[in-house]
Amino acid sequence: MKHLKIGGSTIHRTLACPGWLKLSENIPNPKSGFAADLGNLLHDAMEEHLKHDTPFKDMVGKLTFADQVLEEEHIPEHLNPMAVAVNELLDEHDIDRLLLEPFVQLVEDEQGGSIDVMGISYDCKTLLIADYKTGSRWVNPNSKQLRFYALCALKDPKTKPMLTNIETVVCAIIQPAQSDKAVQTSYTLSEVLALETELNDALAHPDKIKPGWYCLYCPAAPVCPKRLAQARSALMLTPETAAEIAEALTLANELESWIKQVKDQAYGIANDGGILPGYKLVEGRSVRKWKKGAQEVLTSRLGEQAFEQKIIGITKAEKLLGKGALEELGLTEKPEGKPTLVPEESTGVEVLKIVPDSLKNLVDKSLNK
Repeated sequence: MKHLKIGGSTIHRTLACPGWLKLSENIPNPKSGFAADLGNLLHDAMEEHLKHDTPFKDMVGKLTFADQVLEEEHIPEHLNPMAVAVNELLDEHDIDRLLLEPFVQLVEDEQGGSIDVMGISYDCKTLLIADYKTGSRWVNPNSKQLRFYALCALKDPKTKPMLTNIETVVCAIIQPAQSDKAVQTSYTLSEVLALETELNDALAHPDKIKPGWYCLYCPAAPVCPKRLAQARSALMLTPETAAEIAEALTLANELESWIKQVKDQAYGIANDGGILPGYKLVEGRSVRKWKKGAQEVLTSRLGEQAFEQKIIGITKAEKLLGKGALEELGLTEKPEGKPTLVPEESTGVEVLKIVPDSLKNLVDKSLNK
């Protein structure tokens, strides 16, 4: 999958802090982690299922991405809910033409990205942009990421001819960890096109640096002068009033991610053979683990004493007994969670009632060759 510097995952950062582009010119992107690789694996599974009608179970143990392998448990937890949500969206918006993972660009080789699901209604007046989210952190469909994808589709020479009659753009987030249904928001054509002006205005100030929540995955964060200034300011804080403590907490939350980014980048440099003045790479602490074949030897020597019995987990028990069985038997409880401080913001969304339909004959393969 091709990634451009200005894409869906970086559009918020670019609009608010265009200076990150210059700061990161000579800095490699951080290596993807477990969650990102799993997300890519599940995206590939959805594309294969929708494009070729391949059952998910036929991909188990065969479909891979990086070190991730599709497992049986991924089907009920992620894939089945996402497939149902896609069907419901297509039916609700009367989608007649479906494109999977089309790569669209606003500016060739500079601005653009791949859309998970793009659909055009039968009357050609509605454009659907849907994005899979496989993590548990709630994602707002009212985000500039999806509007950016829509803007690219409206401007790209490959897709523009299909979209000449579009009046409404529907942006949907499909996130099983948060909702069984796709969460949606709609925009007028002018609201989507206005994003291009906003982006051009931001890029007209290439030295503007403004730290924020979007710094989390920024490759330039460890060398950002504004982040460093924040860290130095934090060391001098002596908060006493509630307002001062709240301000310090906001700064502390932002700096936590920055500190991790600095450490990760430093480790990457040292692990690749680079030199960090005052630091060296040494072997970390480890614990003993059983070698292959240890179970057979222990069983022959100790018999039943080689094993311990423990109750299976709730998730596994629910899979074996069926959904809702544990509650009917009164076997589980949910104690109150420990209170935690979070930023004050609205996360309410409206989930619309939608009816499923078939995907047959909808997939447009012209842009996926």
